[in-house]
Amino acid sequence: MHYAVAVIGTLLSLGTEVEDKGFSVEASLGQSTFPNINSSALGNGKIKDTAYSIALSYHFSSWFALKAGYVDLGKARYESRLDSALPGYEGPNGHLDWSAEAYTLAVVPSIPLNDQIKVFAELGWQSDELRLTSVFPELEEGEFVSFGRESTKRSGDDTYFGLGLSYAINDKLSTKLAYKEFKFQEEDIRFVDLGLQWRF
Repeated sequence: MHYAVAVIGTLLSLGTEVEDKGFSVEASLGQSTFPNINSSALGNGKIKDTAYSIALSYHFSSWFALKAGYVDLGKARYESRLDSALPGYEGPNGHLDWSAEAYTLAVVPSIPLNDQIKVFAELGWQSDELRLTSVFPELEEGEFVSFGRESTKRSGDDTYFGLGLSYAINDKLSTKLAYKEFKFQEEDIRFVDLGLQWRF
């Protein structure tokens, strides 16, 4: 722990020697994947959804920044197939929804490939919330009566990481392509996004 703090402190002190300091804002849109949700004989999994993120960064130098953000990773759904479990059943099926979001704080080192393109990494901490909603048919003597509904919310924190490329359109505006991987308790969620960053 002391070693990690020392390394970050050294990076920050080195960064202050380079005159490329300042804030930036960014927004991105992409696709999330919930790989642990699979289809089976008793149901079908929808594991991909649209996701987005927003962030504010402070750049200590041209190659090191501290980033605080918010990410909404969308929703995944597992749809049950009661007709496979209960022969002769002709009523509606139920489903289980996962939705995930997190606040993040990360260090972002980068390496320039040329005057416009950089490779960057994100290593950070997330404060997350995973919501599970179960909608299921209630049966009497094998016949559908009504829908039941149960919701739970799980909060936690963990580390996350990301890798990406940025392309400087001009001195103020850059476009970024990134891959990030988050862990929400037992769920791993992947996020591929394309975004814009504005320096000011």
